[in-house]
Amino acid sequence: MNFRFSRNAAVFPPYLHFANVHNRRRLFSWYVKHFRTTSQARASLSGGGGSSSNSQDNAFLVPGATVATLLMLGVLHARRLYDDKKVEEAREKGIEFEFRPDATFLRILPLRSISRAWGFLMSVDIPVWLRPHVYRAWARAFHSNLEEAALPLEEYASLRDFFVRTLKEGCRPINPNPYSLVSPVDGTILRFGKLNGAGAMIDQVKGFSYSVSSLLGASPLLSMLAEKNSEDDSSTIEQESTQREQSKKSWWRVSLASPKVRETISECPMKGLYYCVIYLKPGDYHRIHSPVDWNVLVRRHFSGRLFPVNERATRTIRNLYVENERVVLEGLWQQGFMAIVAVGATNIGSIELFIEPELRTNRPRKKLILSEPPEEHLYEPKGVGVMLKKGDEVAAFNMGSTVVLVFQAPTSKSPKNNDASEFEFSIRRGDKIRVGEALGVIDSTIIRHGSSCCVYKFADEVGIVAKLSECIASRGGNILGADVFVPQNKNVFYSRSEFVFDPVRWPRKQMDEDFLKLSNMFSAVRSVVRVPALDPKFKMAVLASKQDHCLVDLLYGWQEGRLPVDITCVISNHHRGPNNNVMHFLERNGIPYHYLHTTEENKREREILELVLNTDFLVLARYMQVLSGQFLRTYGKDVINIHHGLLPSFKGGNPCVKLIGATSHFVTEELDSGPIIEQMVERVSHRDNLQSFVQKSENLEKQCLAKALRWYCELRMLPYEENRTVVF
Repeated sequence: MNFRFSRNAAVFPPYLHFANVHNRRRLFSWYVKHFRTTSQARASLSGGGGSSSNSQDNAFLVPGATVATLLMLGVLHARRLYDDKKVEEAREKGIEFEFRPDATFLRILPLRSISRAWGFLMSVDIPVWLRPHVYRAWARAFHSNLEEAALPLEEYASLRDFFVRTLKEGCRPINPNPYSLVSPVDGTILRFGKLNGAGAMIDQVKGFSYSVSSLLGASPLLSMLAEKNSEDDSSTIEQESTQREQSKKSWWRVSLASPKVRETISECPMKGLYYCVIYLKPGDYHRIHSPVDWNVLVRRHFSGRLFPVNERATRTIRNLYVENERVVLEGLWQQGFMAIVAVGATNIGSIELFIEPELRTNRPRKKLILSEPPEEHLYEPKGVGVMLKKGDEVAAFNMGSTVVLVFQAPTSKSPKNNDASEFEFSIRRGDKIRVGEALGVIDSTIIRHGSSCCVYKFADEVGIVAKLSECIASRGGNILGADVFVPQNKNVFYSRSEFVFDPVRWPRKQMDEDFLKLSNMFSAVRSVVRVPALDPKFKMAVLASKQDHCLVDLLYGWQEGRLPVDITCVISNHHRGPNNNVMHFLERNGIPYHYLHTTEENKREREILELVLNTDFLVLARYMQVLSGQFLRTYGKDVINIHHGLLPSFKGGNPCVKLIGATSHFVTEELDSGPIIEQMVERVSHRDNLQSFVQKSENLEKQCLAKALRWYCELRMLPYEENRTVVF
């Protein structure tokens, strides 16, 4: 049963001994093309014979295709039984197969043309009466579960339709744990583990590996991970020398060129790079689903070879997944980088993308150039792409194949924060897994301090605090902090509570329903519940002018994870706006930059509104242009400003006395008179000169704005009366 060719055996007759491998492939392609052309010629020559001749040809084609299909099924089944038996015997003895290159004969075969011919046969309609028999034979050969099929067997016109069949609703329940990463396919776990950086290697089999960068292609997101890892490795060594030189450098050069100067160990959990390889057998369910909630930003299509990808192939073909045709979907999820690689194989060159139906794979071509760059497509809108929910259908194979996941996840607990999470796989090699089952879970059964809060504004009434505590406690939550404020002689009750909870026991949707009941019970004027670990980040746009110290500080805080927002764009009205380092930072992180020249007559407010339409709030980071009341009313959301000086007592452009200060406030139609969020001060000494005075002012503005934005994102601020705020 172990089929091998002798090296001296004449595979082709002497008169067909070609000069090179390329000619052999061309001959096979010519045979297939000649067969098709001959069939079409026969149909056209019968001309006026019309329906009788066509029906005779069709009557010959269908049984022939059916017989060929059944023979192929028999051969595949026999070979599968033999291979499975050998593998099981080896595993029982504890033997792991090593890599032994033996793919010379496969490289001679025109596998792409064979796969196209096989795809043509699989698309031929099978007679209705024969369909159940063919599909049941396939199910017996490859252990397919026909009871899960969404339609009766008679309704699948061809084997191709049967391969990509949908399942009955409820057959693949998705793991409800919001911290789980689920399997995108039905299959067998071949390999999984942690990667040592973006340039690391994935084991194909014992004795041979392939690189992540070769598998995914030229990925900007992966390059950023490599740079980040490099910075992390060198940060400890460079910290002392950088600190000594800090006084000699300008602030922006320190913060952007050496982002680890201020703090060597981030309080956010560190992120590692992980991978998982899953093999789909011919009898498995062939659709690919989304493993998490994520945004697909880019697609790459590599037109490679079509070697088989079974267990024997992984032991004999070098760079199997890198050489084969594949489609890479790349984007971002809550924990960082995410990529799904759908690898084609012999007879499975066709990969369908449901998010891009027009994509065609395994297309005929004159010559396959393996060094040719992949075809790349960026999904719109830029920076957002296609949003997918956990469990959504993404793609489908036209038989079995392989899927490789590469993703970021928390890798270790931070020394400064014992509550940080860690990702752990919940699978073993050789496990059978189905769509929706957990591949791994972020070890965070409890969402920790500061991550969950609810804010209310009620009419003051007895029993509010008791009901709020009861609502949280009844779901297993634990209140870590609670603040209330009742103004004197005012029938108003303000409340903010922080709590921890188990997201499995208290799902996010159920939490909203519970707090909504509480709001209705006491007729809340304002009610906000937020869990940043689960909820989308606030979207923020930044407006700046020539002075960029506040902008740079915001970008630094965002980069370090201290500012939990998504920056949608940066807009400047000054031709000498952000310096080159800032511009490079924006470009590298995919943050759009727009320059809009403004004058007193034309403030370009209509263009600004179009750019910030989908944001949650705006930040004026020393934006030297007064926004009109019309702009504020049209935008209709919060606008936060930073102002040098103590407002509202000292208004205007030069509010400087013995105390220099900074004020962060909401923008209103009246200049510099909006509700105050935060103020900071520092004394002015007679020893100060112009340079030290400016430095003090800029430092206060940066600190004040950063604190105001953090409080705003943590829902610590509530409007109070007409022009005041409550800050918890």
